[in-house]
Amino acid sequence: MIFVKKMLKSYACLIISLLVFSFIGTLFNYFDVINGKVMSICNFMVFIFSMGLGGFVIGKNALKNGWLEGFKIGIIFILIILVFNLIFIHDINMKSVIFYIILIISSTIGSMFGINKKEK
Repeated sequence: MIFVKKMLKSYACLIISLLVFSFIGTLFNYFDVINGKVMSICNFMVFIFSMGLGGFVIGKNALKNGWLEGFKIGIIFILIILVFNLIFIHDINMKSVIFYIILIISSTIGSMFGINKKEK
């Protein structure tokens, strides 16, 4: 039960940061502050930051093997995204596979930082 609480806390941070930064990016795009190419790069960076933040939170709450906790967070989140991708878009290409791998790596690295910043 404790593990599920830690996972939910991590996913809450991940989803909230993803929503907040996506909303800010959408506002910038709506008011033509940034163009489409820069917006796609910003979206990519928002996903990486959010996955890193989620990994950081789970790593900070982990007892040991922070990298494994971050890897689990990344894999579960990618599986959720993959299911939605298959349902609504029906296409998986090499670009999306590389994107998923980068997101898993960012959550793993975030959890490594999180376990090192843990209070003893």
